[in-house]
Amino acid sequence: MDRYQRQIWNQKSSKITTGTGEPDSSEGSNGAITIRDINGKVSLFAKVGGAWHGTGLGPTETLGERHLTHLTIDDSGINAMDGSISIAQFGETLRIGEDSSSKSALRVAADGELTIGTNAVTNFRVDSNGTTTINSSLALTGTSTKLTVHASDDTVSYNQESAIFLGLDDSTPSFSIRGTGTNSLTWNGSVLTLNCVAALTSGSSYAGNEIGLAYTAATDDSAADAAQDAIDAMEAQVVLGDTQIDIMTENQSPSDFKLARFGSTIYLYDGTASENVKLEVAAAGIKLYGDNATTYTHVDSNGIRLYDNSVLAATFQAGGAIIGPVADDTSRLILTGGALQFVNRQGTTDTVTAQLTDAGVFNVANINLTGQINITSSGTRNVVIGVNGNDLGSKNIAIGVDAGAALTATSTQNTLIGDSAGKSLEDGQGNICIGDYAGTNITDSGLNIAIGRNSLLDAGTTDGSLSSSSNQHNVGVGYASLQNLDATTSSEAFGNVAVGSNAGDGLTTGNYNICIGYGADLAGGTDSGIVIGAASGEGVFSGSADRFTFGMLGEKIYSSTFDTGTVSWSQTSDIRRKQDIKDDVLGLNFINKLRNVTFRWKPQNEFPEEWDDYSAVNRLNTDKVHHGLIAQEVKQALDECNIETFKMWEEGEDGKQFLSIGKVVLPLIKAVQELSAKIDTMQTEINSLKG
Repeated sequence: MDRYQRQIWNQKSSKITTGTGEPDSSEGSNGAITIRDINGKVSLFAKVGGAWHGTGLGPTETLGERHLTHLTIDDSGINAMDGSISIAQFGETLRIGEDSSSKSALRVAADGELTIGTNAVTNFRVDSNGTTTINSSLALTGTSTKLTVHASDDTVSYNQESAIFLGLDDSTPSFSIRGTGTNSLTWNGSVLTLNCVAALTSGSSYAGNEIGLAYTAATDDSAADAAQDAIDAMEAQVVLGDTQIDIMTENQSPSDFKLARFGSTIYLYDGTASENVKLEVAAAGIKLYGDNATTYTHVDSNGIRLYDNSVLAATFQAGGAIIGPVADDTSRLILTGGALQFVNRQGTTDTVTAQLTDAGVFNVANINLTGQINITSSGTRNVVIGVNGNDLGSKNIAIGVDAGAALTATSTQNTLIGDSAGKSLEDGQGNICIGDYAGTNITDSGLNIAIGRNSLLDAGTTDGSLSSSSNQHNVGVGYASLQNLDATTSSEAFGNVAVGSNAGDGLTTGNYNICIGYGADLAGGTDSGIVIGAASGEGVFSGSADRFTFGMLGEKIYSSTFDTGTVSWSQTSDIRRKQDIKDDVLGLNFINKLRNVTFRWKPQNEFPEEWDDYSAVNRLNTDKVHHGLIAQEVKQALDECNIETFKMWEEGEDGKQFLSIGKVVLPLIKAVQELSAKIDTMQTEINSLKG
């Protein structure tokens, strides 16, 4: 347990107080806790080591001491604060530096535009299209990094006329400001030269290239001699022209000076009472400082680097740029090789979460969308996402490559999702095509639903206008469902429904058909057919017009045609499908064991609870009288006849017993045959007796 933990432990009985405004440093003792209302925001403070530490409790958060350097988190993003001054902001936009009209900062807008300058004046801009704009010229050429200012766009060299040069000249840190003629201020790595008209303070003098500086005489002659030697050493490095310059030695106070050289390093001060260093030129590079010694820009052979509180916040090099700290659990922006990347680091692992490639393609790994995507278009209320998408018409949705590529201004209320979904649709209305190539050849037809790859592939390629009654109101759900449906004249390919892979893919011009199941199909121009079933393997389960066909491939049951008035059911009974044929013996003996009964249903709450139709609330009509048989008695009769293969009786998984009354026709036929034989025998005997 360290000292602060012991202090908190010793103060564990302290009370939690409340109040308004930040707590004063004199309030409370170590371990004290207080909740404060600060300008309408609730914050929690704890005192440790003689200082209060707080954090927000509301929709905005504060990390660190408000009167010191701290972070705030609110709807605008993350703000780095120095007391009450915002020195950086990270959110939908990015700013590094104060938001001030007198101090420069680095900003990145929501559209990707990067600027450097105050909030009133922009000195450096890279817009979202990659165009760089600066108020003067900035040149980075060759392997030597340079910062130059010149009236033209030409490359600037060291000590060039009418130019400013700051950088490496043949690997030597150099600096030059030169007007027309010979007036200049230069530093070649070892000598600082000022060639201009100088105005000296009282007591100082110069003649030509000679300089005389006034100073206060020292009491100790040896000290005065040492000071003079230091001045002489500096004079050997400085040449004055016609412009004033203030000079200081390493041991002098900077309170009255602006420019100094200590060793091989040149310093430029801001001229305030505190004389803060603003520019440092050395062999290792050039540093441009902000408000303190830990916030600065460093220019050297590695490029341009921006530091915030001694933390590397951005890097600019000839090959690209990095904006944001390279630290664990942070994100940063990287420009490299013509591509713009958003990189997130978790622990020590970097992941590219978004990238704008050099080809202009924007790739995103994950999107956490808490709001909505608003898409405005030249059409009316259209949503178009994908390559070659068409924005014409109204209330259309086209998502996918080539989805709705041919839409015209008269198309409306179509939903097209998938590669080439509704690709050829022009004037159609109210179509829904979901899946690769779903409805891809529909042109003018409407009110169709195609769900699944190749569903309704060809509908509407010939005559599908809304004025005709063809290629409309069709529904295909499943791979290749209704894929060949295509009207050739009016009043064809209308009102068909197909559900299942390849369902209805044999239909071309038929109307009002229903095909449900894998491979359930009807031929060409069939009308009013209903097919429910599934093919096996690559087979087709087919039906016919005006009939209801259901079952499985090889076990079809179908109705008589719908126009007969009475519908009956048929099943295949061809002798060519049968083997091991024997006479059935189930007949009169079995029929005589059956008991016809009348009955009423019990209420559902009296059923066994394991039955699926058990209910505490009865919904059956218990008053109606029914005619039928008893399942248990039929089972007993079958057992007494030693018959197990006759499936008139069955038992469900829950123990409930069922009867197929229609199957009793078969033993009835046998019973009639047996009775007929007996009658024939009796008739023969009667005839013999009469004889």
